[in-house]
Amino acid sequence: MTNEEILNRFDVLYNNITSSQAPGLDGYEKSVFWNKATVEVLKNHLNPKGNKYGEGFDGSSKRQVEFSALVKTLDIANPKSADFCLNATRFDFEEASDSDSILSILNEYGLCEFDINVNDTSVGDNGVIHAKRHFTGVPINNVEYDTLMSRPYKLPPSTQCWRMFVDGHLEVISEVGSGMTSYHLRYVKIPAEVDLTSTTGSEVPEVLHDEILQRAVELAKAAYVGDINQQQIIQTLGERSE
Repeated sequence: MTNEEILNRFDVLYNNITSSQAPGLDGYEKSVFWNKATVEVLKNHLNPKGNKYGEGFDGSSKRQVEFSALVKTLDIANPKSADFCLNATRFDFEEASDSDSILSILNEYGLCEFDINVNDTSVGDNGVIHAKRHFTGVPINNVEYDTLMSRPYKLPPSTQCWRMFVDGHLEVISEVGSGMTSYHLRYVKIPAEVDLTSTTGSEVPEVLHDEILQRAVELAKAAYVGDINQQQIIQTLGERSE
């Protein structure tokens, strides 16, 4: 749907659901409700417990289409010494570009790059071969970290690395310790907010537009139409926006 179509359909649904008793909304107000509804719908579809079908990101082909335009990658370099975790490399997550637009992390891996000296100068660059090792990133929480560090062998399997958030940074534990050179994320991004009075459309695939529009109208009704159940409505809306 174009922005003009969204605004027109918003008016039709809003007047119908409120029996034309609610005050009219301008373009800015409709945009606010649309943007809030967009994030709510995406969150509810990401979490299997947030929707009636119990389907998360990979729960069905429909879900994959719904998030298709919002899956991005983030590469983080400039490693530092880890402050908290043993055998780890620290990456500045908050300083990485686009890190504040991440809604949910899907996959991650660490990369260690190094040079190997060989005796054959015909191989590589003057006998130096540039090699890489990939480690599948596995997020762990603080309780898991304590359990894992209580074991005699305090490292993940050779093809894995463990990742924790510490003070807004990524601390990545692996066989190479502080030798990890970069870390890579595949994630669902938060779509940019839309001004429905402009010509710039939503980044969300159109398959979700009807659902977002319905939710936006529900939010508008709850905000502008008071009744004896208003407090319960507001509380329920807050729970759905988690």
